[in-house]
Amino acid sequence: MTKERLIYVMAFVMDGCFGLVGLSVLLLAVSLGAQYDELGIIGATGASVYAVCCLATGSVLKRWSHRKTAAASAAGIVFCFAAYTLVASVWHIVLVSAAVGLVLSAFWPTMQSWVAKGNSGERLIRILGKFNISWGAGVMAGPALGGQLFAMDPHLPFTLCSIVVVGVFLTLAFSRPGTADRDEQPESQNIPTDRRFLTVSWIANFATFFATGLVRSLFPKFATDAGVSPGLLGQMMAIVGLAQVVSFYLVSRSGWWQNRLGPMIIIQCLGAGGLILIACSDSILLLSLSLASVGLLIGATFTWSMFYSLRSPSRSRSRAGIHEAIVGSGFLFGPLLGGLCAEHVSPIAPYLLGAVVICLVAVVEVIFILSSDAETPVTAVQD
Repeated sequence: MTKERLIYVMAFVMDGCFGLVGLSVLLLAVSLGAQYDELGIIGATGASVYAVCCLATGSVLKRWSHRKTAAASAAGIVFCFAAYTLVASVWHIVLVSAAVGLVLSAFWPTMQSWVAKGNSGERLIRILGKFNISWGAGVMAGPALGGQLFAMDPHLPFTLCSIVVVGVFLTLAFSRPGTADRDEQPESQNIPTDRRFLTVSWIANFATFFATGLVRSLFPKFATDAGVSPGLLGQMMAIVGLAQVVSFYLVSRSGWWQNRLGPMIIIQCLGAGGLILIACSDSILLLSLSLASVGLLIGATFTWSMFYSLRSPSRSRSRAGIHEAIVGSGFLFGPLLGGLCAEHVSPIAPYLLGAVVICLVAVVEVIFILSSDAETPVTAVQD
């Protein structure tokens, strides 16, 4: 098996497990009496630890090989998933979520840097597209299965995923990819990269995951309070993953979007509109369409942020850490502030907050690009 195929399979399996466990953790918390603000704290705790640790792991773990680093992280995740079967209160869940954030911070920046190693230009776009589709398919499959398994036995999702991630650990620890990593190549000169879009893509991705974090953390309670069953909820959350996969595929087909702000603003407006629709509708169909718009937004801004972060081979591992830290910070502030809004203002307030954040960030992006020196050289990022 080639390096790329190994990474694609591991990304699918790992995020499939996290999609399954993520929904199950929230359902478990609700069954233990968690309120909106406590759900926000659960999401924010794991995200804050993840964000801080990602800033360190991207550089500190350079001395380890990509494969060994990912294997060690998978081993830690096994114990974290198993620990969920022992929790007896909401605050136990908070502690386990912090541990998950710690061990996971060594996994995704490593996998992203590893898959990008030796690739550049249009090939890098295609490789990242396949990688994102792989983990996105896992996110799509996990929640749909998680709701059904939780309804059967609240401990079943965590036990099953612990066993599966043991397989991930063994595969990473003992596999030897069939082809060696290619030597790092100079950047493709076909489409030079405007350095400003690295910053813009990071800003956009923060807003995206601010909104995504509050949706993933708070929408399950919002839906179950409205009478949605765990099984149907899992299917609805799977729509986010399906839309992500579609978006990943479309964005990876070509590099036409490089150095262009227009596509980013359009997809952000679509995502903000979807969040507003969640606040205004109680129709299952319209809520599903709203979740789809969130998935399309994730697929686009995540790919752009990842691409601009990994274009420079010499800094890909540290920038992958920054990219994931930004994702984590969005998951920190979205659930935290959204949970407070839901608890003290209204259950629909978090979705309006998410829409406002996305729109404000879009304005900042426009101002940033327009205020930049018109003579700023457009050069390939190779520092």
